[in-house]
Amino acid sequence: MEDWVKAKYKSNGQLVVFPLLIDDKMNPIMNEVDIIQDSNLNKNIKLYCEMIFEEHEDTLMTLFRQGTADIDIKLCSQMANLCNETTPDEEYEFEREDL
Repeated sequence: MEDWVKAKYKSNGQLVVFPLLIDDKMNPIMNEVDIIQDSNLNKNIKLYCEMIFEEHEDTLMTLFRQGTADIDIKLCSQMANLCNETTPDEEYEFEREDL
């Protein structure tokens, strides 16, 4: 959860948070956004993720036990109402240090 940046899309002003590097290369959306300086962003993201997990821990564990598909979408969109209900173009593959 290090090296994340906050930005706004130049096209529509939508706020976005994303990793600065992907596979040790600059994230391709860098050309599409204006960076917003936030020295506490990485610490805040970690704390926010921990709060979400703690608040929805029982539901999350139930979804894992049931082998539910698209757990991220079910939790974030349908149960916690934190994001839009869209399937990502590409699944995120967790690296060992992300777990």
